[in-house]
Amino acid sequence: MEFDLGPVLPAIQARTLIVHRSGNALFDLESVRAAASLIPDASCAELPGDDELPYVGDADALLDVIQAFLTGTQAAPDLDRSLATVLFTDIVGSTQKAGELGDRRWRDLLEEHHARTRAFWTGSAVARWMDTAGDGFFITL
Repeated sequence: MEFDLGPVLPAIQARTLIVHRSGNALFDLESVRAAASLIPDASCAELPGDDELPYVGDADALLDVIQAFLTGTQAAPDLDRSLATVLFTDIVGSTQKAGELGDRRWRDLLEEHHARTRAFWTGSAVARWMDTAGDGFFITL
């Protein structure tokens, strides 16, 4: 038995959201879009997947679409954020000092500076070494 609801769809007065999973075997996307086009003020959203039941599969994506339809805003992504301090060390007068010491001794001094800085912060629960820049050291706290 087959039903054609096309003639009654234009009578729907409420805002309507039709959600379709792209792999849904029961209804092809063109049929879903055609039905949505017959309903005044209807929206059609396509989600990946082949689940026909809304509570199976990626429910978060479905809930995001419903929230956007009902509230007009997308859900904010969950961000893993934290407040951090950026620490930058710098050897004062490094250009002059490098000229005085020469390349080899300056490189040794930089290696010692970096080794001591790393050793000081190693094991800290809050410090994370980020990068070096010449004679400088970037650490987040």
